[in-house]
Amino acid sequence: MDTVVYFDFAGGRGEALRQMYRYAKVEFTDKRVKGETWPAMQKEGLEDGTLPFGQLPVVHFAKEDRWVAQSRSLLQLVGERLGLAPKDDKGKVSAMQLLDCAEDMTSRLYTGMRLKREGSALPDAMAAKNTKDCIMMAKCMDKMISGPYTCGAEPCYADFAMASLVALMGQLERTDIIEACPKLRAMANLFQQ
Repeated sequence: MDTVVYFDFAGGRGEALRQMYRYAKVEFTDKRVKGETWPAMQKEGLEDGTLPFGQLPVVHFAKEDRWVAQSRSLLQLVGERLGLAPKDDKGKVSAMQLLDCAEDMTSRLYTGMRLKREGSALPDAMAAKNTKDCIMMAKCMDKMISGPYTCGAEPCYADFAMASLVALMGQLERTDIIEACPKLRAMANLFQQ
């Protein structure tokens, strides 16, 4: 049985992986890491190879006894293994572009969130530019959605990443961005039913 290892909260880069296994009805071990145990686990994982880049999420593929890291790579690999990958080249290209765009937006959102948690903030001009960029990217992603899901009639790994991104925007109360992408919101709502 595969193991998804990520921090102990519903959200972030690891949640899409958890959702994919659940959606596909494939059993997996959901190993949740508590914040206080992370520094020791990271050190050990770098030494023993269970954390190839010293980051989470990681997935242990039991069949191959192999640890794999990097969110977007994992989404694509797990999606292919679970039958949640686009079937044609057009869909694959759309899914890859959407994953990269979602990562760009997520990085911008996490930067603001991290600075706020540390008692700091982005300079006003940078925060305004990040918001403007995120709204532009959200509108572009919205244009790419070609059906109820990002790549048509069936869900693929990009949908789980997009649903996670919409959830993150909701947690951060970024209605300004969410309102710019009605198709993306509607698609994310399909996973809530």
